[in-house]
This record gives sequence, C-alpha cells and structure tokens, in this order.
Amino acid sequence: MIEISRSSCVATGQADYGVGTDHGGSVRNPAAWCGVLGLKPTYGIVDYDGAMPTERTLDHIGVLTRDATDLIAFLEAAAVPGPYAEGYAEEVAGLRAGILTEGFGWPGRSDPRLDDVVRGAARALEKLGLTVSDVSVPLHRYGRDIHLPISIEGGLTTVFESRLQGNNHQGPYHPNFGEAFGEAVAGRPEDIPVGGVLALVGATLLRDATHGKIMAYAQLLRRRLREQVDRALREVDLLVLPSVPMPPHPLPADPREAVIETDLPFEMHDNNCVFNLTGHPALSVPCGFVDGLPVGMLLVGSDSRQ
Repeated sequence: MIEISRSSCVATGQADYGVGTDHGGSVRNPAAWCGVLGLKPTYGIVDYDGAMPTERTLDHIGVLTRDATDLIAFLEAAAVPGPYAEGYAEEVAGLRAGILTEGFGWPGRSDPRLDDVVRGAARALEKLGLTVSDVSVPLHRYGRDIHLPISIEGGLTTVFESRLQGNNHQGPYHPNFGEAFGEAVAGRPEDIPVGGVLALVGATLLRDATHGKIMAYAQLLRRRLREQVDRALREVDLLVLPSVPMPPHPLPADPREAVIETDLPFEMHDNNCVFNLTGHPALSVPCGFVDGLPVGMLLVGSDSRQ
C-alpha cells in the first residue's frame, strides 16, 4: 500500500520522485499499475543504509519517476559513482532485445491482452534500430518458488531475531533502531500486519521442519538462475517481459482475508522477484493500456560490474 501511494503521487504530479524498497517487485509492481517508471538498480548500487531490511541479499532501494531523465538525476545523486548521464546519451540503434518467453503466459494469472501489448511494444523497439528476438531462461518460471524460502527465512533472522540488524555482515548496525523495533514487537505484537505474521509463522515452521534444507536448496537454485540470466544477456543486451502479468485489480473488501485465503498479494511478483534474486537492474516502463489501465514493460540489463 505504501508503494502504491508513492506511485500514485508521482503519477498525479504531487511528487517528482518516489523512493522505496524493492524486495520482490515492490517498486516495479506499483509503477506498472500506476503508469510511471520504476527502477530497481543493480544490487548494491544504491546504499540500503537507513531502510528497514527484510533479507539483505534481496533488498534494493528503487525509485519511481514520470520521466526517464529524472532517473539519471536520481542515480547521479544516490548511486555509486558511474557515467549514468553519459550512458543515457548513447545511441540505442544496434542493441539486441530479447523477449523472455517464460515471462509471458503464466497459467491462471497472465492476461493475454497484456501479453500482446508488451510483445507489441517490444517489437516496436525495432523502429529504434534494435534487433528483437526470443530468448529463454528456463528457471524463470520457478523464480517465486526460489524467492519464497530465502525471503521468509531471511526475514525471520533479520526482522524478528536480530531486530532489523541482520547478522554476519560488515554493513552498518543501528542499536537504538533495533532496540526500538524490538520493544515495539514485544509490546504490541498485535500490530504486526497479517502478512508479517504469516511470514513469521511459515518461516519458523519451515526452518524447524527442514533445518534450513529447503532454503539451502533455494540458494543453490538461485545461483543457477543467475547463471541462466547471465547467459541470456550474453546473447542479447536487454531482456523484455511484462512487469506484472495482469492489469491492476480492485482492492478486496477485507485485505486480511485476501492475504490468508488467496494468492492476491503475491501473484503480481512472478516476473519481478526473479531479478531480486539475481541482482540485475530492472526498469518498468509504461507501454500501453488494457481496459484503460496502465501496462508496464520490464527491461532487464546486465550487471555492469561484471
């Protein structure tokens, strides 16, 4: 809800920028549904210090804007130094765009009209001088299955056991912040959102039942997934797919029941969460409409530090 509010403020001109955390698509999903640009930079390019972490290897700071040039100003100000403005000015003719086949046609979730809009927008890149072809990342279809155990067990450790500090890292620690959060959780556990409760319970049961085995398998598959994405990005310069497989849907009358009884809060993450796992930069760009509602096209590039 917070990210949707930020996106709507940017979309309606009440703000020029919206800055938020992207753990599985929480910047790019609302960007797609509000018709603005949403960037999840390469992992580690924007310092995460000061944000509330969930799982430090998945968390990214992202930004929402109405114009691509504003993204450059944000990166110049907030990101690790790089030639962002210089890169933005480069000619795109000759680049190779790959339509990621596994990002389309999700059974029971994808709207075929939305898929057609994104494919049409991808083919339109040829008018800018890009070559467009299909590419495959087989493990992309299992991204959410890989993401879930890493996310919830990591969240159990970072959020609930170490009070937002995490362990075994050399990044900054904030004792007063951790103390305040820990006292709030101990004193007002009823204020934990229902999604947080489900993650806490699910992670505890999963870890106790498997002793971390499922999470460890997920981490192994994560490496294979990144290798597959890297391999695809050696064939093309850019991956293209829908940011979200379906158009925006109405909020349910009781959001708590939607979290517990349906897949509604998570179904939009299918494509986006993959690139939190791999760390590749990913940008949601408005590319059309379905029933008058915005559609986002996700553009994924290589990790320039490799």
